Amino acid sequence: MFLSPAAASLSIAASPASEIETELLIVPLFEDDPLEDVPGLAEASGGHIRRAQESRELRGRPYEYFVTPMAGWKASRVLLVGAGKRAEFDTERLRRVATAAALGARVRRVGRIAFMMRGDLEPRAAVQAAAEGLGLAPFSVDRYKSVEKAGPPAEKIVLVVPQLSDDL
Repeated sequence: MFLSPAAASLSIAASPASEIETELLIVPLFEDDPLEDVPGLAEASGGHIRRAQESRELRGRPYEYFVTPMAGWKASRVLLVGAGKRAEFDTERLRRVATAAALGARVRRVGRIAFMMRGDLEPRAAVQAAAEGLGLAPFSVDRYKSVEKAGPPAEKIVLVVPQLSDDL
């Protein structure tokens, strides 16, 4: 069954990352990023994120991703997706990072995802770029494939905005 982007539920939340109830919390990761603005993330992963960064398995390079279970958070897993250098992060990179992450969630057959907004972009433009990127993941040419097909796109998507303003 194919869901069009219009069939997905898209909402915005300003809750702390630990309080977002979802199957998969997606967090963009910049190169050499200590993730200080996401308190408790490293601990909730049981140290897996820290070990992956220390071993250089996870570097924050564009579009690479790392998935690990979470403990003590409402999200059961986190997907860290590489966003490249913070200084080079723009709305086009955000759009592509969001698409790559949503496709990674789709391969894992995840029905509820939350995408955490990070970076120094203007909030309205960032939300629009992320929503567009997440909306691209449902489009597929799977019907032409003879090998295993990706799962259905997410049915529920939440954009997590650290400080929700009235102009969003």
